[in-house]
Amino acid sequence: MNIKRGGIFLPPLLKLDNMYVSNYTFLFTNNKEYYIFNTLTKCLLQIDHNVYAYLKQSQLKDLPINQSEIQDDLLSILRDKHIICDDHKREIELCKSIIRQTRQVESFCHITIAPTMDCCFSCYYCFEKEKRQSYMTDDTIDAICKYLLKNPNMQSLHITWFGGEPLMAIKQIKAFWTKFKPFYKGNFSSDIITTAFHINRDVIVALKDVEISEMQITLDGTEKTHNKIKRIENCSNVFEKIISNIDMIVQLYPQLNISIRVNLTKSNFIEYIELYRLLSNRYKNNRVSVIPGYIVNRNNMHRCDLFNHDERAKFAIDLWNLEKIPTPWIMYNPDITECAIRNINSIVIDPDGYVYKCWEKIGETASRYGFIDKHGDIQILKKSVLTQALYGADPLEDEHCERCPYLPLCFGGCPMQRIDNHKQIKNNDLCTSYKNHIKEWLCAYIELKKSQHRL
Repeated sequence: MNIKRGGIFLPPLLKLDNMYVSNYTFLFTNNKEYYIFNTLTKCLLQIDHNVYAYLKQSQLKDLPINQSEIQDDLLSILRDKHIICDDHKREIELCKSIIRQTRQVESFCHITIAPTMDCCFSCYYCFEKEKRQSYMTDDTIDAICKYLLKNPNMQSLHITWFGGEPLMAIKQIKAFWTKFKPFYKGNFSSDIITTAFHINRDVIVALKDVEISEMQITLDGTEKTHNKIKRIENCSNVFEKIISNIDMIVQLYPQLNISIRVNLTKSNFIEYIELYRLLSNRYKNNRVSVIPGYIVNRNNMHRCDLFNHDERAKFAIDLWNLEKIPTPWIMYNPDITECAIRNINSIVIDPDGYVYKCWEKIGETASRYGFIDKHGDIQILKKSVLTQALYGADPLEDEHCERCPYLPLCFGGCPMQRIDNHKQIKNNDLCTSYKNHIKEWLCAYIELKKSQHRL
């Protein structure tokens, strides 16, 4: 039996004399029920009190398991799901090897394209310091198409349309699709990150034509707060217009999956509950979800109202415990997926054809590592920028991270933040919000699943 996680197969463990509770295994109680969770395989099991007590004692003292104390069928599951292991060091190496394999995947490509850096808003938290009004030319579009079509190993492609405001460049998006689609034969998916301010009927038709299946729309709080942050001369109520535009999308493109991200700080977090209920009721039975998004300091803001990891965790857990509002972190990701920038096939392209590894660095001259020439080849400008993004400040070479039981959940945190820490540019908190709160997260998940089962 093999356990598939994110395209990676975990081999079942053999029945050996000495087996130990894995360091990636958490044992916890919930309302007089007993559970095991393994961060490597994402396996969650309910067990009886006797097995729980025995495994807990074995883990605390790191004693070998007397396998005769556990029924054979359960023992087999514990081995196959890597809840127990034969050697802690080998288990760490297994985790590291899985992460390394995902970095080498050549059959899948995630490309982020910014057809313009132009935007009609100037949000204080935006990490793009310059709002250049340049738009992608036909020559750059041709070069990107050639780059993608000449990759012989690529079987699946995902495009994220980014900006600036990508809907201000819908003409360029359509031009790309017209040139690319007839020649690409692999699997394809795409999403767009937008303010939704520029939505109209023609844009919605274009979104269908270019096969965008997911859209992330940003709100900054309830009406009053949002309109303070996103202001524009020719619109007195940006919030009202965006909600009206979402209504239009839901009506004309009901197949589109929409994620409304509400940007939060300690100054506006209380608005999330009201906004969540307003939007959830308004778009009931549609493919519209509402999620919190925490503003982070990407542009040297001098603010004291930003959440740290621990505060983010407590806020989201309280949302469920007190308000029964779920968040994506409760429904933990079963796959092992490190940030895409560690993979050579994942790139970001700006309107001028310059290439980056991280979309939060787009527009920064120092973060360009190359450009796509007219033949569709990436010409390297700064090899050190590329190698640093791929290999710099590697958590797999960090003694603290490699021993951490949360590594299969966080993969060492944001690679760019790790690199900034390594350069002593910043002191970013890299640890996952699951850390020190894993029981609370899992208990919330169990309650959520039980409530869904009752419905």
